[in-house]
Amino acid sequence: MSTPTGHHYDYIADTLVNSGFFIAAGIGLRQSSLGADAVWLGLWTGLALFLCGTWSEQLERRERPGTKAYAGAFGFDLDDLLYFIAPIIWLGWLVPLLVGGSLGSTCMMMITGWRLRRLSLRQDNAGKSHREVRHG
Repeated sequence: MSTPTGHHYDYIADTLVNSGFFIAAGIGLRQSSLGADAVWLGLWTGLALFLCGTWSEQLERRERPGTKAYAGAFGFDLDDLLYFIAPIIWLGWLVPLLVGGSLGSTCMMMITGWRLRRLSLRQDNAGKSHREVRHG
């Protein structure tokens, strides 16, 4: 169990580290086979991960207490995938990681945004129905 301050710190740190890593990877890979496109890919991936983190946090705040936007498996959360980054870099697979990260983060961003919008609409409609019953 964490404190609200600890949770907020963890959220900020995860969001910045995850986004920052892919932005830095894109900048670092500008001399690779991707060329200047690596920078744009890194920026896009960083933005998509930032939105994933932000929207996931909003989802968790709108849901029941203790509900996670995305549950992990086998005791691991999605952000624990960072542990694999060092071996991936050592193996020389940073270009595939950036491309795969871009595709995966874009999909997750779209799914998370869709879930947040759906939940927001459902909660807004429930609030309207509740007000109509009270004032009806």
